[in-house]
Amino acid sequence: MLDFESLEKQFGTVDYKDIILYLTQRAETTNYGTDGGIKYCAVAVDKQGNSYKVTWNTTKVWDNVVALSKLHSAHDEAESHDDEISGEDLERFKELIAMNNLPDLNDESNACNWDCPNDIELI
Repeated sequence: MLDFESLEKQFGTVDYKDIILYLTQRAETTNYGTDGGIKYCAVAVDKQGNSYKVTWNTTKVWDNVVALSKLHSAHDEAESHDDEISGEDLERFKELIAMNNLPDLNDESNACNWDCPNDIELI
């Protein structure tokens, strides 16, 4: 029998049509069906034993953090070969660097609106 209190403490819950769903795992990233972006998915259960796939889309702020990380890596790689990233990428890189208060890439608490999943599917 599942320990719903432990699941709630360890992974959290989401509300779905007035039913509390208990996450059974930490949300993981996937890029399946996103045209190159990412989303987060986790499995949850209700007290009747039904299983659900819960999906969250990333926030625009998080998308900017990921883009900055990728462009920063490309910039460093280009510099190591005495080269530069392309003009369009360089402009985007400068634009993203100029944004203040972007969250830390290692802090996924800002990756999604965790209180509001984009999709919940009975599995």
